[in-house]
Amino acid sequence: MNLKCINKISNYKNLIGWTVSTTVLIIFCFIPVGLPELDARIFGIILFVVVMWIFEPIPPFASTLLIMPFMYFAGVPVTDILGGFSSPTWVAVIGIFMFGLAIQVSGIGHRLSLLLLSHISATYSSLILGFLLVGLILTFIIPSSVAKSVILLPIALSIGKEMEKQKNGPAKAGLTLSAMFGGWTTAGLLPTGSVANIIILGVITRSMPQYNHYTSYTGWFILIGAISILATLITWQIIIHMFKPRNKVISKDVILKELKALPPTLTEKEKRILILAVIAILLWATSSWTKIPLWVSCIFVASLMASPGIGILSSADIKKLDWPTIIWMGGILTIASLMSKYAIAKWITDMLIPIIYPVTGNLYLLSLVVTVLFFLLAIVIVNPYILAAVLLPSLVSLSNNIGVNPTLFVALFLLLFRYFIFPYQCQPAVIVYGMTKGEGFTLKQLTKVALVQTITAIPVALFSVFYWSIIGIL
Repeated sequence: MNLKCINKISNYKNLIGWTVSTTVLIIFCFIPVGLPELDARIFGIILFVVVMWIFEPIPPFASTLLIMPFMYFAGVPVTDILGGFSSPTWVAVIGIFMFGLAIQVSGIGHRLSLLLLSHISATYSSLILGFLLVGLILTFIIPSSVAKSVILLPIALSIGKEMEKQKNGPAKAGLTLSAMFGGWTTAGLLPTGSVANIIILGVITRSMPQYNHYTSYTGWFILIGAISILATLITWQIIIHMFKPRNKVISKDVILKELKALPPTLTEKEKRILILAVIAILLWATSSWTKIPLWVSCIFVASLMASPGIGILSSADIKKLDWPTIIWMGGILTIASLMSKYAIAKWITDMLIPIIYPVTGNLYLLSLVVTVLFFLLAIVIVNPYILAAVLLPSLVSLSNNIGVNPTLFVALFLLLFRYFIFPYQCQPAVIVYGMTKGEGFTLKQLTKVALVQTITAIPVALFSVFYWSIIGIL
């Protein structure tokens, strides 16, 4: 496909985005839809921004900023307009981004990965599992799925090149995919496992404060963490069965050489960040006992990481933070808050009841319907943050009308948003694919693995319902 054709498609996409978003805004602002006038305007603005996020005629952070003047002229109170940007979750996101940046700058994540992988037996199957388990372990100190994948990918790619010369061969594909899923799937272990976890927890606690318990390590692990380990093991089996290289014995020379090239002892930067990482882990893990909120510990450790003589981040490093994404996160949290505070969630609920009500008598059948509905919506509403902001408040509102424990919907969402079918649904997958420069996995190979993994999500979800019922959550 030539550049002219790509530009033409992009122009059509931009035109569709502006047309659909503007049409939706006009409909809800000027045509009665069954909502109070102010609520209809708010929902029209929300849909306008969501459509803009999907088609991206302008960057997501720019369309996010449009929320503020639009809501102001619609008559929304300023405190509601800035709700997401004044929330503890948004502050925690800034801290998490600084934490992830410090881990990368220090090099401690790369050293730990090599050390852990050096103890894995030299077989293809073991190393695939090794990358996934290293991702699981790194979750404790690296609160970013992308950062973990970025650390693991060069190691996986180097080993793949040693095993075979074939471009996108089974060894290269399997190893690089395990590095990607080692960052993404394993992030479900802890609430601080990724920015995605923090944002979705923020959506939940912002609009449903009764679920604050699940922001703690203990609450999250009981609900989702243990199941994430199961999902990781299933992913391992999928990869080793789909990608079978001829030579399954692997040389660990690449790992040992890279490890030997590092300084024999921890550098000053690595020592500082390791100490701060331990402090962060202790604060996060004991939050349910100390009552220190996640956002307080996040921003406290982040400030230490940027303090001269204590941390390693300079003013130049702080400028490298992904500020457009941070702004976007604030908009998502604002939408979640508005959806719950006004009558929008109830209005959507009234439309969902006829679809879901017939299966409410059976938790397993209800979970199956919600799982399928989630995956269908996720194809269109690509970003899990957006889906959480739009769908979760409505589902929890729905639960009150149909007599179902609302925790079921919250738990299912936290479980399912880690699954995807198409590459565009998973930002880390796209980033890692781009980093391989055609030498790792293809998008077709990624889609095959993601599709099979998503199919396995259905029995995992049903098993989870059984598990949640046994431990008394449902």
